[in-house]
Amino acid sequence: MDVKTLNEQAITAHGWSDLKWLKRRLNHLWNKGEILSLACEDQSVAEGWVFLNIPLRHPTAEDEKHHPDAARAFSSYWKQQAGKISFERADCNKQNSIPVAVFFDSAFSAAEIIGKTAALKNFLQMRERFVERFPKLSGVFKSRPLEMLKNRDHADLIMALCEYLVSHPRPGIYIHETDIRGISSAFIEKHCRVLGLILDEVLPADSIDESFKAVSGEFEQRYGFKHVPPRVRFRLLCPEDDINGKDHSFSDLEVDITSFCAMTTSCHRLLICENETVYLTLPVIRNTMALCANEHSYEALREAKWLRGLDVVFWGNLSLRGFCNLARLRQACPFLKIRSVMMDPLTFNDFQDLLVEDRDSAAGLSEFSDCLTDAELESCRLLQQSLTGKTVCLPQEFITCSYSSRVLKAALNG
Repeated sequence: MDVKTLNEQAITAHGWSDLKWLKRRLNHLWNKGEILSLACEDQSVAEGWVFLNIPLRHPTAEDEKHHPDAARAFSSYWKQQAGKISFERADCNKQNSIPVAVFFDSAFSAAEIIGKTAALKNFLQMRERFVERFPKLSGVFKSRPLEMLKNRDHADLIMALCEYLVSHPRPGIYIHETDIRGISSAFIEKHCRVLGLILDEVLPADSIDESFKAVSGEFEQRYGFKHVPPRVRFRLLCPEDDINGKDHSFSDLEVDITSFCAMTTSCHRLLICENETVYLTLPVIRNTMALCANEHSYEALREAKWLRGLDVVFWGNLSLRGFCNLARLRQACPFLKIRSVMMDPLTFNDFQDLLVEDRDSAAGLSEFSDCLTDAELESCRLLQQSLTGKTVCLPQEFITCSYSSRVLKAALNG
């Protein structure tokens, strides 16, 4: 066994620092962004200046006394690294001094030990380019260095979009109309986090709508782009009913929320359905409109004043998630009287043999319990305390058409 291996074993046996320990420590600092953050500081390098100092776990005077061979092995081990690493030493006793800390005189000397030299170089080049154009970004590179580094391969496009918005604040066009090669809605969706960090610094405050966030789905509104309007999908369950005073033969309609809110209809009942297939196979029921629930349904129901006089019925999956959605809808639209259908203990009992394990159990249902009726809460209890010992659910599609048609006609014609 060679001397190096013997030294490593002695060091490990006493819990002292070796090169592997140092690399782990440096990688930890790198992954936290601390090395990159330090590299952003404008330092005047003078004699004795230290970029980074890392204390070592080292032998004490007591160790030197009781384990002199191991202490000498520690000193010998680190002496072999002297060409790459600088040390701070302390006298352990009158005859010997040992390294008690390693220090680096630059970010590059630290990055070299863990193979991050190229990444550091790329980061500093990107920083120099962006800060030269937008000095305010100096703080962003220091506070969020890893986020900036992660997007270095897209620096040209990020810079191009920032330049465009600085020249055209709140442009009022679709992103595609910026006419920047490579900039698309997909690009924005993937890079909205870093774009938000930059744009919030370089744009004037009155160019940013703080009621929206720099996240997918809200980025366009925050920075003044047009966005594809959310759409609402619905159908009339009886061809004799009308929309805006006119008969319609369409079996399935989808319009933007503004158009939906401006509608009028002869229907005086609204059935909200979560499952698309079930929505498309609903029975004929006069004076009833069905709405296919999606992420924009709440907004449409909040804004459409003509809905406020309607009898509103919600039919979702008989699951904890379904009850969460029902509760959130009631919370978002307190002016609507929303009742549920086929989300009760009777339906649970009638289809017990078709219950399946619920792999999407909604967390936080308790916070919405005030928005559920006693019967609905009883259904939640049954779902959570099934004979299998697991939370279960009954998807809407598992309920047969004959059963649902009978229940819906009774509920909506009663």
